[in-house]
Amino acid sequence: MKALHKFLHLTSSDRRLLLRAVMLLLLAKLGLRLLPFQTLQRLLVGVERAPRKPGNSGSVSRDRIVWAVSGAGRYIPTTCLTQAMAACALLKREGYSAQLSLGVASENEGRLQAHAWVESNRKVVIGDLNLDRYVRMLTLDEERT
Repeated sequence: MKALHKFLHLTSSDRRLLLRAVMLLLLAKLGLRLLPFQTLQRLLVGVERAPRKPGNSGSVSRDRIVWAVSGAGRYIPTTCLTQAMAACALLKREGYSAQLSLGVASENEGRLQAHAWVESNRKVVIGDLNLDRYVRMLTLDEERT
């Protein structure tokens, strides 16, 4: 009930943004189970349609997008990859640069751990979790998705 109370007291634009983030997180989560990765990337960006230029009236700030994806991720069981994919789609829709990066780190016993994060204007905006542990293996930028 507390979460619903908070949601209802948000501005209408924040509620819409949060609902968009929820929708994209759910699509990413389901899509990762059913679709090839590149198909899912194209689908998520396509769902968000034509990008806007930052600063246009109605444009959402980068910080609000990060807030919405992170907030929605607290209520929907997600992985770093689903959050990164949703954040990239929303950032691109609002006209921001967005690069999804995948990296790996070696844990004890030689097991590998993977992590996904998003950078926008060379700043990590989603997934800034001990990144110095990870070796970047792949970066997908908006021109190739």
